[in-house]
Amino acid sequence: MIKGLLACLLCASTLAIAPALRAQTPEIMTWGVNLPGWSSKLKLTALREGCSDTPSNCAPQVTNLAIKEGVSRVYVSMPYEAGTAVSWAAQYSALSLAYPKIVEVGLDDFVNDTMGLEINGQVSDPGTFLTSVINAIKSKNPNLKFGVTVYQDTLKLPAITSSTWSYKGITYKSIPASVLDRIDNVHLFVHYREDVSGYTAAVATAKKIFPHARIFAGAYPYDRIDYLPCAQGGTAHCTLAQEESLYQQLLEIQCQLAKSGTVSGLELFFGYFGDPQDWEGWGTGGRVCSSSRLSACYANTSTLQNISLNVMTESLSSTSGTPVISTLSSLSMGSETVGKTEGPKYVQVKNTGSAAAAISSIVVAGTNGADFPMTENCPTSLAAGAYCWLSVYFRPKATGTRTGDILIYDNASGGHQTIALSGTGTASSGTPVVKLSNTSLSLGTVSVGTWSTPGHVLLTNSGTGPLAISSIGTNGVEFALTENCPTSLGAGLSCWLTIYFKPAGTGTRTETAVIRDNAGTGTQTIALTGVGK
Repeated sequence: MIKGLLACLLCASTLAIAPALRAQTPEIMTWGVNLPGWSSKLKLTALREGCSDTPSNCAPQVTNLAIKEGVSRVYVSMPYEAGTAVSWAAQYSALSLAYPKIVEVGLDDFVNDTMGLEINGQVSDPGTFLTSVINAIKSKNPNLKFGVTVYQDTLKLPAITSSTWSYKGITYKSIPASVLDRIDNVHLFVHYREDVSGYTAAVATAKKIFPHARIFAGAYPYDRIDYLPCAQGGTAHCTLAQEESLYQQLLEIQCQLAKSGTVSGLELFFGYFGDPQDWEGWGTGGRVCSSSRLSACYANTSTLQNISLNVMTESLSSTSGTPVISTLSSLSMGSETVGKTEGPKYVQVKNTGSAAAAISSIVVAGTNGADFPMTENCPTSLAAGAYCWLSVYFRPKATGTRTGDILIYDNASGGHQTIALSGTGTASSGTPVVKLSNTSLSLGTVSVGTWSTPGHVLLTNSGTGPLAISSIGTNGVEFALTENCPTSLGAGLSCWLTIYFKPAGTGTRTETAVIRDNAGTGTQTIALTGVGK
């Protein structure tokens, strides 16, 4: 977020940004959906969802869940796997423009899983690997956030506090501070119930390790008596009274941190409020809850869920008055050469109402949302009479009219405010050059009549002029192709081709993907093969 002096669009003078108060209404999310009625009682503003399917399948799934739950934002956790993380991050970046409810893509159990990938020999340099993941997440939508789950007891691990760490006599590289500095959101959970007293200090530590991240306080409102000892390093498990008392103490602390603006929100894992017995996590062979205690686990989880509602209702009660967000309804960024950056232009967001406005997120969406990178210095709670600023840039990816929207999600009238963005991309001189990540692609062996998992090809304009794309497709029916390429691709920009295979018969099947454009001979091809069985 930018601090300091910003030029004003609405007046000739330069204004100093007034100190903004943070408080009162945080982001509240559950990991997973809840029984009807519970989301409104909890005042949910978002969902967080883990999805192990491909991004093309996950994006509509999580969006539908958000619609069902009545929230405007989804935080997505994708599998932390060396072979897919970068490509899936890039796909999510493109998909988030079509599914703007997705505001974050991240990784669960960040520290431990990074260490595990190194020990298993899958990642040799976590700094380089994670930089690639972050760059991919920002590649199509620079406003998409990168988030990670971190546990209170892992904040002291040398993998994030030192330059190296060791295991069984082998020295490994730690995650560099420069990478930790690029993490947008940290979901900070407590593993052990008796660690409650150290949570405020843990938040302070997390803010030092991840200096530019928003912290979301994570809590577990489900029975963990069998799952872990009550204290780290101990052997005794919590009694029922300890389980409930320590959980309530933690949530009370987290609510106060949220109300003061020290953390940006609360996350409750799992969801299933109102029907905890339906959580699939119980079926893990007694690891979470002994089979002999299942009915007790369900009952205790229901108690913890009701404790959550009571604590949050009491601790996060809002003040009287009405917030009113005033800002521009539209902003024209003028003309700019494809691939170059215009701006910034500054937009003031002011609370002209009589109560604090809770701003849960500010995102850029719309048809060409990625063409309008944005930074902002708005707090989670904007006091009555206070204001903050948006810094909007224009970097057209293609020629012609480009449009997008800034969506300000808040607790003012309508639940969100929209600023319509427009600009015109103009052609630059130079010669386009097509570079394909693959000129041939094998989709493997697939049963006749069924679809394969998709293959991906990155198309890059590595030349100096805009690439005019007239068509992209295949010359047959057994290979299907989807893509996110514009009709004009600026110099240095890229887009993705996603290809599926559905054999009509057995044996080797071949087709060709054909790209027609204004580079080279005007036609680029990708040889496609697959085997039907």
